[in-house]
Amino acid sequence: MHIILAIVIAYSFLNVFETIYYINNGSTYFGADLLGSWLFYLAALVFLIGYMVFRRRNQKKYSRIANETLDTNNLESGKFFYQLPIVKLMDNLPIKVVGENKPQFELYFNSWIHKISFIFDFSGSPPGLKLASDENTIILKSRKWWRYEYNVYFNDKYCGVFTAKKLIKEGGIKKYLNFTFKSKENEYDLINEHLDLTAYIKDGERTILTGERTYFNLAKDEKSGRRGETHEISIDEERDQSEQELLLALYVTALNIRNF
Repeated sequence: MHIILAIVIAYSFLNVFETIYYINNGSTYFGADLLGSWLFYLAALVFLIGYMVFRRRNQKKYSRIANETLDTNNLESGKFFYQLPIVKLMDNLPIKVVGENKPQFELYFNSWIHKISFIFDFSGSPPGLKLASDENTIILKSRKWWRYEYNVYFNDKYCGVFTAKKLIKEGGIKKYLNFTFKSKENEYDLINEHLDLTAYIKDGERTILTGERTYFNLAKDEKSGRRGETHEISIDEERDQSEQELLLALYVTALNIRNF
């Protein structure tokens, strides 16, 4: 879609210039077919507008679905469940998580430029994440272009950095997902082996989060009655609720990267 946007912007200036030049000189500066150029511009513009209308329609549709009450049994402490929509994650699309304190998450953007670059598929800084519950708000802010690296804020206070390991230097290529979270007090590893549908967060050798997901398919999930990838997460009950939500935010961020 970024190619269509670039065409619309470029031809906006080109066609105006060529039209003014034609009026003053009786011919175009670059020798282009002025009528054909305008028609091509209008076709690209209609396509772009159609994309934005379709995207807005999907936002409303899947935001409504995501905010419906999930038909699931009460989960035990340390258990969470969520389901992604069957479309690509986008801005203004909050996803409810079933679990204590009723958390929900949505993509987070550092600025409107960051958001526009994501909407039109320009390569660059990946979106971050905002996870909010009845008690806490956790934000992961993207901090570098072309790199999965995030500053983590817990209730507006900086608490650490969440980073994908470098492919060669740090051995990141050895696993499907390979992240590290570092704070003053803790250092956790998030790993997911290749061809495995289970991700783990480890504190040293101890597993403190296990997240199991399904393959994407069009069949409806038995718990939710919806279509889309499901995630069932278990977190060490010895972790307090605030730390459980932090670990959940790290997990969601890493797993969302596969959809961008």
